[in-house]
Amino acid sequence: MEADPNPTRKNVFSEEKALTDEDLKKWCKQANLKYNVVDLDKLNTAKSRYCFVYTGNEENPVNKGNDHHWLFLDGKYLFDSYGNPKSYDLPEGFSMIENNPRQLQQFNSTVCGEYCCAFYEFCSNNRSIKPADIGEEFSDEFGLTGNRSKNDKIIYEWFHRFDEEDGKKSENGDEEGAKI
Repeated sequence: MEADPNPTRKNVFSEEKALTDEDLKKWCKQANLKYNVVDLDKLNTAKSRYCFVYTGNEENPVNKGNDHHWLFLDGKYLFDSYGNPKSYDLPEGFSMIENNPRQLQQFNSTVCGEYCCAFYEFCSNNRSIKPADIGEEFSDEFGLTGNRSKNDKIIYEWFHRFDEEDGKKSENGDEEGAKI
């Protein structure tokens, strides 16, 4: 596993705009995937297998101070790019997926939404994987290592690979959006 050479340096993505509900909804439409979102404190009301989970706008006992962060729900299993299952008070029956390496994203970056989108696409394409294996399989699929700044760059570039193309299509009057 490649270690992060300088994990305390400022992350290049710390100044980027984090994904919003609208960004996630647009991506899901382009990727032809269903858009569902649930707040962490209402997790037990989720009606869909796949949901983006928002940790909230303020610190509370459920998110233990991890506000403004996206998680992703696959059935009863939650994916967290921070990889810390003790960071949340989950309702009975829900558990965190073990990441390999355990923490994929740097704490000072804003790419948690992009990680969730990548994980959603991965899950929708790999239905036969057991939840215990998903963390390692997902890391392998995207080439993620122990170097969190490199991981953030990989996932950010994966998500935003069509941004420039989308802009050119819109300017030329061609069909908007690109199939992800």
